[in-house]
Amino acid sequence: KLILLDSLLQEIKMKWMSGLLFLVTLASVSYGEDLVENGDFDNGLEGWAHNLCSATIEDGAVHIFDRENRFYGIYQHLNTTRLSEIYTPLHLSFSAKSNIDTSLAWKLMVLKNYQYQFFTMAEWDSKADNWESLNATFKIPEFIRGSARVKFYLDADQDVEYWLDDIVLQPMEDNMSKYEVEP
Repeated sequence: KLILLDSLLQEIKMKWMSGLLFLVTLASVSYGEDLVENGDFDNGLEGWAHNLCSATIEDGAVHIFDRENRFYGIYQHLNTTRLSEIYTPLHLSFSAKSNIDTSLAWKLMVLKNYQYQFFTMAEWDSKADNWESLNATFKIPEFIRGSARVKFYLDADQDVEYWLDDIVLQPMEDNMSKYEVEP
């Protein structure tokens, strides 16, 4: 890796000396890599966990009900190494509906250095019995880098039943860190 860095620095120096505007691109995770496993629930609840609630597959979507408090429901632990390699915002898309008019939010619960922090990725007002296809952009907080655990979950009031389908979480563009240098 030192050899690659040395040759990259030599290339930067040569281009700097020639007076050209240039772009250095360092690749990490490739574009389109879905960070959520089985977000379409085609394989049932594989890749997902749920706590103190009931979860069933209905018409290809997951139905969450009988929740004991607002934090209980379906969730997935995301790969912290993969998240730490991403330097572009994430794009979250999904379909959802609820049994009552309510506010719902996709959140991340992050454990790092024996401390938890919570981050809201997307929040919206859901209308009763109305499927919605939604999109959100989320910038990865620096706190996530080097974390021990990242839990991806939907936050809703305790009495809310909800349905989810087609959940995709991926880097927004070719996941490249770009540094532009002008002489």
